[in-house]
Amino acid sequence: MQIKTTLKEDLKKKIYLVSYNLSGKTENRDALLTELKKFPGWCKLWDGQWFVCSSDTADDICKRLQKVLNNSDWLFVCNVTTDRMGLLTGNVVDWLNDVSKKQK
Repeated sequence: MQIKTTLKEDLKKKIYLVSYNLSGKTENRDALLTELKKFPGWCKLWDGQWFVCSSDTADDICKRLQKVLNNSDWLFVCNVTTDRMGLLTGNVVDWLNDVSKKQK
């Protein structure tokens, strides 16, 4: 599993989990990945799962990403609180911790 992360600025933003399932069109996938990487902070967990940082609401993020999807694609966005636990690689945990520290 390859984990990619970026933090482009000091963040006063919330962390969101973005989950998606695409209908198979490559252009939708490429457009969505380009859009996800525009967020000031992002971390790819695995195919179809990303963390992003944004001061927007989940609804705003969903509407933004929905513009590059079609009616056969699925998308779910939710805020990730500080009460979280999982079996993830160190890179993901480090990224979450870095973002959480910069939010304070």
